[in-house]
Amino acid sequence: MLQNGLLYTGGEDRNITAWDIKTGKIAYCLEEAHTARVKGIVALTESDGATGDDDPYLVASASSDGIIRVWDVRMAAREKPLTEHNTRSRLTCLAGSSLKWLGTSSALGQNGAVSTLVLLESRQKMKLF
Repeated sequence: MLQNGLLYTGGEDRNITAWDIKTGKIAYCLEEAHTARVKGIVALTESDGATGDDDPYLVASASSDGIIRVWDVRMAAREKPLTEHNTRSRLTCLAGSSLKWLGTSSALGQNGAVSTLVLLESRQKMKLF
């Protein structure tokens, strides 16, 4: 997932790594972000992206451990998620979207049979439902 000059990756090592695309070097790494492989990463934004003025700082990750976590990348050294939701199901992918009219961002985790929708109030950083 590419956002604002950073490419976010995750995988078998359970880490979330942010790569600087200009230098090809690691900007930072959230080590052991999950207890199982990272299956999806998405930037959560407040706008629809049409104006290009959005500076996303929330990154969501999903894992085979069944947990969707949201990270504030401005606090990468803290290495603790801002919030998380346990779906109690092995996740296989993650998608994100802006809900500009609500001022929220959403993360949708998919396990193949059932979807889990987590809405986040991105200004106050709290889970709505």
